[in-house]
Amino acid sequence: EHVLLLSERPEPSSFAPEIRNLSWRVEAGANGSRSANLQFLTSRVAAVEAHLSAADGQQVTTQCGAASRLHHLVIPDLQADAEYSAEIIARDPAGESASERLSFSTRDPQPVAGQALSVPLELINPRECDLTGLPLTFGLPFEQGAAHQLDSCSLEAGDQLLPARARAVSRWSDGSLRWALVDSRVPAVLAGSSSTSAIAHINGIEAP
Repeated sequence: EHVLLLSERPEPSSFAPEIRNLSWRVEAGANGSRSANLQFLTSRVAAVEAHLSAADGQQVTTQCGAASRLHHLVIPDLQADAEYSAEIIARDPAGESASERLSFSTRDPQPVAGQALSVPLELINPRECDLTGLPLTFGLPFEQGAAHQLDSCSLEAGDQLLPARARAVSRWSDGSLRWALVDSRVPAVLAGSSSTSAIAHINGIEAP
């Protein structure tokens, strides 16, 4: 056996919490103001806070009371038609910290034609019962930069092209869509089948 004796005590290992999957969205508030919703994960349980600053000098700080790994910060009373920079800080119980920066605008988006996308789906019906025409809601993820607008949506399954409505629920740090919720109806082709393929058309083919 070999024993290695160190002349000095090594420094203890430290692991700062990582901030992951940061996304944001801006919503209209009361009296023309705006609120920002920040959502993200941390690799370890951590308490978080966000420091926002606007070009005109407005400063806002928001803290999340309970330490967690899943974080949702709501920052109200922001100015409309303004540019903000934000620093998100995560600090674990041992005092290790990490930070992430992002910039966003509270300006209303200019109307531009959305990029046409066709997203393949698999609709599941485990009991193989007839659910034709019942409400159908599902989440739709987007790669960063793939689309910024949701102008129209439809659901294609079998020989049916069904109308659908899509709404953004989160965006990437560059403002592009990250997640959307789509509302439509269960297509007839799924009746009596355990699954069927479908296509969600975004900003492209519209149902009659």
